[in-house]
Amino acid sequence: MHIISISNLPIHQIQYLTAASGGIGVIDKYLPVLLGEVDYLPNNLEAITVTSDLQRIDPKNQ
Repeated sequence: MHIISISNLPIHQIQYLTAASGGIGVIDKYLPVLLGEVDYLPNNLEAITVTSDLQRIDPKNQ
């Protein structure tokens, strides 16, 4: 199974809270849900969900 493409536009966004800069309070952020296309899925699967490390998102350092 190989990834063919991943969309740039989210089909949904999941709201979450994260610590604000400097540790003062919390702020709302949004985790995008993107569609991807693979060349094939294993038998008996219609879709899969793939995630990365969801503990922290740091757009500056990725």
